[in-house]
Amino acid sequence: MQDIGSTRMRPSRHRWALVPAPACGAAVLGILVYLNSLHSPFVYDDFFMIVENPSLLDPGDFRSLVGRNLTRPIVNLSYAIDTFIWGRIPLAYHVTNVLLHALNVILVYWVVVLVSGDRRRHGTGTEWTSAAPAVIAFVAAAVFAVHPMMTQAVGYISARSEVTYSALFLFAFLAGRRWMLGRGRRW
Repeated sequence: MQDIGSTRMRPSRHRWALVPAPACGAAVLGILVYLNSLHSPFVYDDFFMIVENPSLLDPGDFRSLVGRNLTRPIVNLSYAIDTFIWGRIPLAYHVTNVLLHALNVILVYWVVVLVSGDRRRHGTGTEWTSAAPAVIAFVAAAVFAVHPMMTQAVGYISARSEVTYSALFLFAFLAGRRWMLGRGRRW
């Protein structure tokens, strides 16, 4: 808030309500790019990870879920949830991967908007950072959304670990940032 005379100006609420629109726009770009993967069948490692995986049939058997793949228990749990809800239909697993990618695009947007806003506030930015943080964040999120390096992670069911752990890392980064800014120990 800024003081102007004796009145205080507050940021407009409707201005901040529009901030998620660019993030959602970039996420929609990511979804559109990977729509063609939704109709792909199980391939390669998908058979071992999903079709031949008996631990996915009983999501209540936590020991089996974790023990099946000790290095990726969260991914195996996500496969079990997909199997429980949809059965062993490849479309469901692909939808989850695409939605996780869209979530990552939104998280990349928020990381970039916060970091570029920090640089702008502290005056440590270069000439190109004079643009609005939302613009910089949208460009970064859109490039991330459509970049071909994500093709395997999004289109290949067995590569779900990449999009899952990316989401967890980005959430952890945002929480760590809040903690570093003195927002409390819960972060």
